[in-house]
Amino acid sequence: MSRISKNSVHAALERAADIILSATTGDPFISRRDIRNKLEELQGEEKALVGHFYRFVDARDAKKGARVTKKDVEAALLYTKEKVLDKYDLNNNGFSKAEIDNMSTLGKLTVAFATHLKRVALAIESKTPEDIAQKLTELTDGVFFTGFGSEGDEPVEVIHLQTDLDYLDAQALADALGYDTSTPEGTIEKQYTYSPELNFELIDSIYFTDDDYGIRTNEVVRYMTAYLTDLIVVIFGEDLVAPPQHPWYWAGIAKDGSIIGLQSQVIWT
Repeated sequence: MSRISKNSVHAALERAADIILSATTGDPFISRRDIRNKLEELQGEEKALVGHFYRFVDARDAKKGARVTKKDVEAALLYTKEKVLDKYDLNNNGFSKAEIDNMSTLGKLTVAFATHLKRVALAIESKTPEDIAQKLTELTDGVFFTGFGSEGDEPVEVIHLQTDLDYLDAQALADALGYDTSTPEGTIEKQYTYSPELNFELIDSIYFTDDDYGIRTNEVVRYMTAYLTDLIVVIFGEDLVAPPQHPWYWAGIAKDGSIIGLQSQVIWT
């Protein structure tokens, strides 16, 4: 599982809070009946999170006769962000699978809904995974990869692996490609989660043989970030132990859970 951004998880929780607030029938309170009626309109991850979050808000004030108000929801929202979610983001770089596994049920449901929303956003686009792979093939025609200290200009090819993943990290990519990470050849030598900083490194690291170098490079980056999630860069092969040709991948997940990306190799001698 790759990391999921803190912002997207916060946005999912905020959406659940807004749904709870919208359940009121006109008075200042959100009753259990209001929520039961609202939950009938929902399904899946959204329904699970809204129901659980309401119960969490309700339980924070256990006084007899206490009722849930907008102020209660807003206070619980702030508390959940800081104490239930953010405390697990140890390096302030999003949530990893290990960090998510340690979360409470509320935290895990929030992450699940955030992941669902990412999938929905991708599904809105009309392009199929096959369309994306084909377009990338066109964009990278004549591309040679020279980055990460490689000693040679290597051609770039497009990969499209038929998987059904919710998250992508280096291990999941290795499994999909058939690499045994316990061997020198399959060792995950370097891995990066996509970020704006890495974006610049990728732009500097890809050489186009045509005259549109800057334009086409940026188009590749924009296209992948627009249609794929959980983008990662991985280099396989233990340095100085495995052969000098180290497989390099930049890949993400399409809306159907398949892996799409670029492959090349880094030459280190």
